[in-house]
Amino acid sequence: MPAQMAARISVTFITPHQRVTTGGVYAIHQFVRLAPDWIERRLVVAKGETTPIEGVEVLGPERLASLDLPPADLLVIPADFARAEELGALPIDRGMPVAFLQGFGTPGNPVVTANLGRVRHALAVSQWLVDAARRTGCPATLVRYGLDRDLFHPPADDGRHRRSANAVVAMMTHEIDWKGSDEGLAALRLARAALPELEIRLFGRGSAQIDGAQHLGAVTRTEVAELMRTADIFVCSSWEEGFGMPGLEAIECGAALATTDTLGSRDYALDGETALVTPRTTCRRWPTRSSAWRASRSCAAAWSPRGGATAPPSIWLGPRRPARSPTRWRRSRPAFPPVALRCAGRRRARPIRSPRPSPARPARSWSSDRRARAHPR
Repeated sequence: MPAQMAARISVTFITPHQRVTTGGVYAIHQFVRLAPDWIERRLVVAKGETTPIEGVEVLGPERLASLDLPPADLLVIPADFARAEELGALPIDRGMPVAFLQGFGTPGNPVVTANLGRVRHALAVSQWLVDAARRTGCPATLVRYGLDRDLFHPPADDGRHRRSANAVVAMMTHEIDWKGSDEGLAALRLARAALPELEIRLFGRGSAQIDGAQHLGAVTRTEVAELMRTADIFVCSSWEEGFGMPGLEAIECGAALATTDTLGSRDYALDGETALVTPRTTCRRWPTRSSAWRASRSCAAAWSPRGGATAPPSIWLGPRRPARSPTRWRRSRPAFPPVALRCAGRRRARPIRSPRPSPARPARSWSSDRRARAHPR
């Protein structure tokens, strides 16, 4: 570690809960858990029970309810967090407020747009989110997700992941309309009409069904990885995703990816190179591109690591083992954003002290400083 980085910095992360499965909460926990040791990490849970994390101080909902947060250099807040305005108004020594932007939740969510105007910086997980934050006037840094290659990797050569004799298509379903399940299922029905032997495997929280399809319901991350390794094509029909990890995980597991242009998928889904991409909400056009369905084995060979090709090098987040190694894939760590060093560098060498506001002058906060700069007297 360079000498100028030798001093520890303190970062407080806010998480909605600790029911860690997939999605945004899982990503928050991975950033907290895998951050370098020279970062003093603290996790504040908004609701529910707390779970210990090795090397991390975990604080319960009562601390957030009373806004009694310990001193820190940075305060990382989910961009869609309802109490971001209150957190941004805390005294300066509670940490510079930074938004962790993983998406808008619901497309065009005004809460996210408002919160980006209340923080000093945003950490965005995809390029389109960087651009979206900057359009609001909020500086943003691109912070890539990590990818667990111990879990998401191509099929084993020993036959453990036996392929079906027919083409297999997997799709995740959801009750929320902008996840595009209705459009995706309509496309699968058209594909089934053109290719009757097509096997369809659905998983997730959606209740819609297709006759003859296998419905797996809610599954664990391990089960998702196993499903991806036995599928020829993974379908993503969302209208919008902050990044869309399932699509990347499918490619890594050897499945061909058929996806709508979710914006976040632009970082790894290149039409005709690493994926079959259609405009948003128009995934019913997929069956008209019959080669993608009738030659699914060829698709997998052309678009996925199973056939030797990969997604763009810029999205692979960790080193791979040499080809001679029997274990080809290695877990990669999310890189903690360099903005943490830039923002906290001026205060890194000084001890953190509690503020002593005078009766005539209230304690300064990051939000009050920002308003003062925006509206000088």
